[in-house]
Amino acid sequence: MKTKKTIIARLVKGQLITLVLIFSMMNLAFGQIINGPVRVDEPLIQSPKDSKINYVPGEVLVRFKSEFDAASKEDSMSELNTEDGEIQIEVQNFEGAEIVQGLRLVKVGANQTFDAIEALNKRDDVIYAEPNYIYYENVIPNDTSFFRKWDLLNTGQVYGGSVSGTPDADIDADDAWNITTGDRNIVIGIVDSGLDVNHPDLQANVWTNPDETPGNGIDDDGNGYIDDMNGWDFLNNDASVYDDPDDDDHGTHVAGIAGATGNNSTGVTGVNWEVSLMSLKTIGTGGSTTKIAAALNYARDMRQKWINTNGAQGANVRVLNNSYGGSGFSQTMFTAISQLNSVGILFVASAGNESTNTDYLPHYPSDYDLPNVISVAATDDDDNLAGFSNFGVGATTMGAPGRFVYSTIPDNKYAFFSGTSMASPQVAGAAALILAQHPNLTVKQLKSTLIYKGDPKPALANGVTTTGRRLNVNNSFQNATEVDNTPPNPINNLSVVSTNGREITLQWTSPSDNGSNGKAALYEFIFASLTGPTFPLTSKIPSNAGVTENITVKLPYKHPSGTITLRTTDFGDNSRNTTVAVSVPVSAVTPYNQTFGSVEPLTSGGTGLNLKDDDFYEENYSLPFAFPFYENSYNSVTISTNGVIYFTPPPKRSNGDADDASNNTDTLLLETSIAGLWEDIRTDRNPTDDVYVITPDANTIIFKWQGVTYDDEVPINFEVELKSNGSIKFRYGAGNTSLTPTVGMSGGEPDTDIVTSYSSNSTDINLTNRQEVIFTPAGGGSPTPTPTPTPGNYAVSATPNSVTPGGSITVNWTAPSNHSTTDWIGIYKVGEANNRFLSYEYVGSGSSGSMTFTAPNELGQYEFRYLLNNGYTSSATSNTVTVSPQ
Repeated sequence: MKTKKTIIARLVKGQLITLVLIFSMMNLAFGQIINGPVRVDEPLIQSPKDSKINYVPGEVLVRFKSEFDAASKEDSMSELNTEDGEIQIEVQNFEGAEIVQGLRLVKVGANQTFDAIEALNKRDDVIYAEPNYIYYENVIPNDTSFFRKWDLLNTGQVYGGSVSGTPDADIDADDAWNITTGDRNIVIGIVDSGLDVNHPDLQANVWTNPDETPGNGIDDDGNGYIDDMNGWDFLNNDASVYDDPDDDDHGTHVAGIAGATGNNSTGVTGVNWEVSLMSLKTIGTGGSTTKIAAALNYARDMRQKWINTNGAQGANVRVLNNSYGGSGFSQTMFTAISQLNSVGILFVASAGNESTNTDYLPHYPSDYDLPNVISVAATDDDDNLAGFSNFGVGATTMGAPGRFVYSTIPDNKYAFFSGTSMASPQVAGAAALILAQHPNLTVKQLKSTLIYKGDPKPALANGVTTTGRRLNVNNSFQNATEVDNTPPNPINNLSVVSTNGREITLQWTSPSDNGSNGKAALYEFIFASLTGPTFPLTSKIPSNAGVTENITVKLPYKHPSGTITLRTTDFGDNSRNTTVAVSVPVSAVTPYNQTFGSVEPLTSGGTGLNLKDDDFYEENYSLPFAFPFYENSYNSVTISTNGVIYFTPPPKRSNGDADDASNNTDTLLLETSIAGLWEDIRTDRNPTDDVYVITPDANTIIFKWQGVTYDDEVPINFEVELKSNGSIKFRYGAGNTSLTPTVGMSGGEPDTDIVTSYSSNSTDINLTNRQEVIFTPAGGGSPTPTPTPTPGNYAVSATPNSVTPGGSITVNWTAPSNHSTTDWIGIYKVGEANNRFLSYEYVGSGSSGSMTFTAPNELGQYEFRYLLNNGYTSSATSNTVTVSPQ
């Protein structure tokens, strides 16, 4: 049901996408973000500012074309030819590899990882080779002593001294408990750090392997794991799933949210009072793909054994909670998770804590577009999206409480933690609670009742989550057993009723489902550009059948035409697509024209901001005029030492420091910003280092950076000029050598205005005394005044009256002298709506003119219309021109 995000396909296929570094566990500090593709022939250099690495150096996951090929290469050394010579490799099997046929681990030298990946991907016997990614917890713990469980029952109670929530901003667990409080025959796998199996609020619900004798050193159940009484520690390869209160507090907290024992006069309760919690310890100092794959394989095998023996052996694992993540797409993980679906295991994952739209910058495993995956954003006690939570209409399924959630931690203690890590187990726990009442539900039934029966919340709608809903476990019981394999009725009247700039308003009649009175569950709107990319636009909850509905959406910048698909889905997760062709003038989706000038010297002088620091912001700096930027106007900006001007709140770490040290062309689109030279820059090494401001006149302001790069201390000298008319210029002075900079602008959505020849994610480039870069508003996206024409007549005529296909047609026009230069003339088939033009030309300035059109190949009658100011208001129509074979 998630929209496949082809817009970011270039980021994830066959390339290394470095991990989004997650909040550290014991404070609110952000790690640095290094995003985007890294060339596989170059090693990733870890910055001293980075606290975590994103892959295991010297380890490559390889899927061979057959299990025979893989087995024949095991436990032997061989030589691999690369562009730089031969390197030694060793092919190894690993625990859990059998979840993906032909999968093996290849060991190479730590500095040869990406050379090996590139060479292995060229081999005929290899399907793919990729890094062994590492994953980290999605968590923002808080060590406060408050213990109110507002997430399960929110009465508006006060906590934190003066903080109170909104009554009923909860998952209605108390109402669900009137139906069931759980069943220990249902197993939730906690793929996480370990959990304290002796915690008094967890002990009764910790899964115990009935076929294993503790402490006898024998693999009694023959599953390959000795004494695996409560699961397995895949990090340390032993049976002890709890080792340390610091290392295992995350998994213990997550487990308590899903299934702390209820009604025992101790501590808290989870969503389930009774459930079995299987510890699959994979996350600690960092869990790699191999460790997680082994854990998923363990869960799958135990579930398969339970199925094969009709419940006599194994474990009834129906849900896995996955509160961890990174930004590397792994084909191994994708395939492994899909294997879980075949044995009836739902995969619930946290959406991540970077405040990021993951439609544009993916987060995994939550973003895998698979039928058994639910991606969960975090909400607060007022039903708002938590400020740290990731989101995305195509990537994030739903919301659940995740801010200041009270749960178990080791050593018989409790604490408030925050994060999407806390939201995910709310959904996993709810899934297990539903299965306690309806144990035979399929994954499709279970998923659909969870995601479509949540409470609609405005904070989760309009492009924030796919469903626009927050978990309500009580509501989810209402259609849990409904069997529906029929999609909603067709929509036959989807149409474009108006356009305004890049905005398109659609209208249709809401369909019925399962009879004349049935109602659909969800609308999703997906735009497919004629140039190829697909963009999720928004979603909407349908009205009752037979209602006239409409919605206004915006086409992405630089994509003037294509199709919009309205996907209608019912409560059984059956869908039907309806498509309409759409188009707007090219100018409407072209915010700026980019040109290059001559080499210009930097402006002399200026007033220093005393912004002498590393990773620092000057916030709310007042501009001398209202500056038009994309579709808004701004009176103040934030200036970063790292070469960026922000128009909206910039990314920050918890201590308030700038969080933009790691630049990348793909992450630029996440912010409304100008990057004159985005690098990790410091402005405190030399006496003259600073960011300077110059105002040559009332309509101009210049920001000039003088500093050095963080790592190599290469001199940096450049400036950004803003004009009150919206034009922008970048100029570059001495220094600026051996950089991997990002240069360009973004309105906070696709596509960015990148200066490609001045930007690089991996290869060093030189910006010493480069040509001036000029951005001039092009009309689309920037707020510009609409001129009011003086009274006068508009007219348009075409000759000849009859023409053969492909012939030339001359169009003459007249208009008032001060008409808009973005007025345009389009060719139409007679009777078509104003937005259904075949081609067009702008009239430009002057009071009259002529232009030439090529006759369409399709025979018929055509006319030319004069339309006003980039819109679809027609002021004149030509005579009819007949296209005939003659």
